[in-house]
Formats: sequence, structure tokens, C-alpha cells
Amino acid sequence: MPDNFNDNPSYNTNDNSSYNNIYGSVPNNDNKINWTYSYSDSNFNPSGNSEINQDSNGLNNVNTTRYKKVKDKKHNYLGQFLMVLIACILCSSIVGGVLFTSFSSKIDKQNAIIQQLSSNKNVTSPVIGTSYGTVPDISAIVDEVLPSVVGIKLDITINPSGSRRFFSMQQQGTLEGSGIVLSQDGYIVTNYHVVSYADPAANTNATVDMEVHLNDGTIAKATFVGGDEGNDIAVIKVNLNNLKPATLGDSTILKAGETVITIGCPLGLEFQGTVTQGIISAANRSVDTGNGVMKNLIQTDAAINEGNSGGALVDGNGNVIGINCAKISANGVEGLGFAIPISDAKPIIQGLMK
Repeated sequence: MPDNFNDNPSYNTNDNSSYNNIYGSVPNNDNKINWTYSYSDSNFNPSGNSEINQDSNGLNNVNTTRYKKVKDKKHNYLGQFLMVLIACILCSSIVGGVLFTSFSSKIDKQNAIIQQLSSNKNVTSPVIGTSYGTVPDISAIVDEVLPSVVGIKLDITINPSGSRRFFSMQQQGTLEGSGIVLSQDGYIVTNYHVVSYADPAANTNATVDMEVHLNDGTIAKATFVGGDEGNDIAVIKVNLNNLKPATLGDSTILKAGETVITIGCPLGLEFQGTVTQGIISAANRSVDTGNGVMKNLIQTDAAINEGNSGGALVDGNGNVIGINCAKISANGVEGLGFAIPISDAKPIIQGLMK
């Protein structure tokens, strides 16, 4: 049998040192192969780690050790890095796709709702009665209510009384406030403290010239009809017809947070017809006005100033829900105005007009 181990690429050496020189490592039992073969050529002389034995038939038996070629296993860091990179990209793509799909679905739903509300003219805001998606516009409410809110001016002359009348001089002054038209034939409601000097029962020894200034510029003389000092409500009248009365609402159903506007004459007739906007801050407030404690008042953050007294507090439907009457003025205090609920004022007004 020929020795063709050297021709076999898998078993090309039987020498330990040669194996180390070729492959750079020491052979081990994992790549060690023991072979036994016979030959009849007496001139054959195997080399390396071989042992020759002659059997009883005269054949030479060779025991030799061969080593299988084993290439060094080197770490393929680049391949591992690429595999990790590809795995990360795949995971990111999957997660990103899921998130994109989720957010896209939510955005589509929101856009659909907005589009539906924008196209539905029957959907109105519970606050101001306007369509969703639009900026609150109170100009229509103002146009409707403004002609029903008037300015009131009192020119007052206080005459000295008793023995002092010979040594004292007359005192003169002017008071200005606001009022709300109740009827076409000239009845107007205001605060009692605005027109108290015109009350004959007040015994002020004052001569009063009272005027009503309409929004269109008309000025008319007014007379005192009646007043309730404790509730700060009074009724006056002008001899005019075809006035535009205000629509009186229901103040018993008000809720904190509802939008309201005020119309009146802050600081006097110079700013007649001033409109401010705010919300109902609270209901059923008790406030000491200096002339006693007033109860069940509406609190609002809409700007109220001197001269607004007697003016209108109006809801988002254009209904008068209160008569502005007071504000708290102190350093560091803002947005504390108060109005008499119109539902409380109605029976008093009706009693005064009889």
C-alpha cells in the first residue's frame, strides 16, 4: 500500500515540530490521527513518528501518527459588529414603525374631530354661544345690549340748614353712574347709592338736577321713582318713548367660569359705553359695602370701577344677569367686582315701579 499521506491536503505531516512551524501552534489530541498500514517494499523507509514491525507473513507494518490540518480560529470582530448593527437597525425600524402608526392614528382622529366641528354650524360653545374653533366675538352681544345701558348724572347743591345757614355756603358737586333701561316708556334701574340725593325721603337738604344720557347722545331729565337703600336698588324715569329695554335673564342658574361682560360708565360719562369681559368667579358672596353687608352677590373678575355702579352684568346670550354695584379696592387687590343678581332684584324693581 503506497504512502500517499503527503498527497492528502488534510494530513500533510507527521512531525510535531513541522506542524508547529507550518500552523503556528502545537498539535493536540483533537487533530491527532493514528494510522497503521502495511507495505512489501523493503526499501521503504518512512520518516517522522513511525514505527515498523514485520508480521508473520513478511509484511512490514507501519504505525504512524498524522495530524489533521486545523486552521486557527480567529475572532471576527467586524462580522459580529455588523450583525449587532443590523439587529439594532431592524429593531429600531420595527419600534419606529409601531410608534409612527400609533401617533398617525391619533393625529388623524384629532383632525377628523376638528374638521367635523368646524363644518358643523349647529355645534355651539356652552360659554358664549359661538362655533367651536373660532375666537369668541362679543361684538354682537354688545350691539344688542349697549342701547339699553345709560349714563346718569346728578348735579347736586347742598343747602345749609338750621342756624348754620347764615354762616355756611352752599356745597355743589356732581355724581355720575350707570343705569339699565327696563321699559320702552322710560323706566330705568340703577343703584340706590348713585341717585340717593334725588330721593325726597332722604332729607339731604339738597337740590338735585338729574339727567339720563342715552347711548345715541340723547339727554333727558329724570325723576326719582323709588328706592330700596338696604338692597341698593332704585328706579328712575325719563319722559321718553321707544327706548330699548334690556332682556333680563335668570341669575339662579349661573355657574362659576361662565363668560360675562360689563357695560357702563367707568369713572363717569367720559367713558360711557365701556365694555369689559371676564368670568363669573363665584356666586352667593357677602360683602360689606360700608353701608351694611350685602348678601348673595355675584363675584366677577370683569373690570368694574367707579361709575360702573348701576350698569349691566351680561351673560353670553345677551341677558342682563346682574346690576354692578361694588368692587374691593386695596393695594395688591385686582379683579374683585360684585353685582346684585337680577333674579333677586326683579321683585324689588317691580315693587318700586308700582
